[in-house]
Amino acid sequence: SPRSTFALVNNAGYVDVSCSVDYPVWKGAGDGTWVTGGPTDGDWRLASAPATLTDFLAGDAPLLDDTATGVTTVNISAADVAPTSVVVSIDTKAYTINGAYAIAGTGSVIKRGTNVLTMAATNKFSGQLTVEAGALAVSEVNNMNTDGPLGNSALSVILGTVGSSTGTLEYTGITAGSTKPFTM
Repeated sequence: SPRSTFALVNNAGYVDVSCSVDYPVWKGAGDGTWVTGGPTDGDWRLASAPATLTDFLAGDAPLLDDTATGVTTVNISAADVAPTSVVVSIDTKAYTINGAYAIAGTGSVIKRGTNVLTMAATNKFSGQLTVEAGALAVSEVNNMNTDGPLGNSALSVILGTVGSSTGTLEYTGITAGSTKPFTM
């Protein structure tokens, strides 16, 4: 992560490794656009200091959760974003990720919580997509190794169970066929 720092601390008789990892948390208080490198307009805050505005950096591992104080429709409209992972953990708020661009790169997307995440972008990420709880809503089910709401990967979409909750794929289109594997 670009927000990781590591330091060696020389103590009497031993050496400590000190590390710090921070990440952006979606607040949606700006214009609702997810872009790399700014602007710092209120859409992202630092997890370690929630009052501190930040921007998304390539390689970040952002969190989208119920602490958002503004919009929960996240628009990727300027260019693709490349996180190392994305965690969407929502029980009281529903999120939509859309736009002319997409989540790209090798990172994973993990959906947690009981509410609905709608993926409306033509995503290009090749990492694992896991729906641990709640629902992931899509209007198309793309084939493996093809850009689409479920990412561009040959990996299965995991509809897993966490405790007593089961992850659900909610298809909102008319008909679908796909070579994308699913694991339940």
